[in-house]
Amino acid sequence: MFRFICALFIITITLHESVCDDCLRNATRRVSRTPTVFPYHPLNVTDDAAALRQAMYGLGTDEDALINVLAHRTKAQRLKIAERFKEDYGKDLLKDLKSETSGNFQKLLEAMMLPPAEYLAYELNKAMDGSNTDEDVLIGILCTQANHEIIAIRRAYQTAFQRNLEDDLVTRTSDTAQRLVITLCNACPDDQVYSDVNEAKKDAEALVRVGVLNLGVDQSALNNILYQRNWKQLQLIFEEYKKLTGYNIETVIKNEFAITRSIKNQSAFFARLFRKSTKGLGTNDASLIRLVVTRSERDMVEIKQEFEEKYGETLADAIKADTSGYYEKCLLALIGEE
Repeated sequence: MFRFICALFIITITLHESVCDDCLRNATRRVSRTPTVFPYHPLNVTDDAAALRQAMYGLGTDEDALINVLAHRTKAQRLKIAERFKEDYGKDLLKDLKSETSGNFQKLLEAMMLPPAEYLAYELNKAMDGSNTDEDVLIGILCTQANHEIIAIRRAYQTAFQRNLEDDLVTRTSDTAQRLVITLCNACPDDQVYSDVNEAKKDAEALVRVGVLNLGVDQSALNNILYQRNWKQLQLIFEEYKKLTGYNIETVIKNEFAITRSIKNQSAFFARLFRKSTKGLGTNDASLIRLVVTRSERDMVEIKQEFEEKYGETLADAIKADTSGYYEKCLLALIGEE
């Protein structure tokens, strides 16, 4: 149940606190999400490919040159550079990068260069590999992707492992997380653009009837509402829920489960994962790499702010304390802290 509630909090992050009348009328929500890696302009893939080739040609590797190009391009731009690299030099850029680097720096560059769906498919598989499934990773990935992204991840997973993602989720997750991740995995092809106030009222009434956190109810009713509605529709549902009950849905959760009080928004959720990656016995480099690569183009600024407020140190300082060399330098560049 704890994982279910964690995921519910992630789903409600776009809806927390007040919502303006215009937002409600238009069923939209402006969420502050600021990346630290932006599209580079003007992009010249020929020059970038040449710079990377020069950095890896001859004796030694110019790691600074690799970072200067790759850490300041979006993933989509890196993939375009890789295409030009192949056209101009007949070589696979990722393979060259892996042959010229090593250790965690190599792993970071690989994560930066893999197509998004393929990379996340591998991360999902890794999270389910071994004796203990890391459900934080599953939730962190599946709860924060748009429907079309989840569909792409499912296809990439099938291609990479010749297995169905949903089948693996069934066998590798707890009962509660199972319901969550399978519903998330069954994303519809079309993200709805418009929301329906009348349908939102019906769903809010259904949430009241079943009891949002009644441990005795069939959680499938909650799944059907919470994980099969688009974000704009959820905004209306939770507003209607508040009208009916007088409570924010987040407040109800916090009253029932004190353990979830620290999970207030998406930035806080990922700040906590960063903390787990950098504190304790050794650094969880796989987690750190995944978080930096996946959040740097989405909401890294907000995560950094949340991290500093919550833990009393900057994310950059936490990374510096646990990493070194070009690995550290590239991580810092990606989070905008060179």
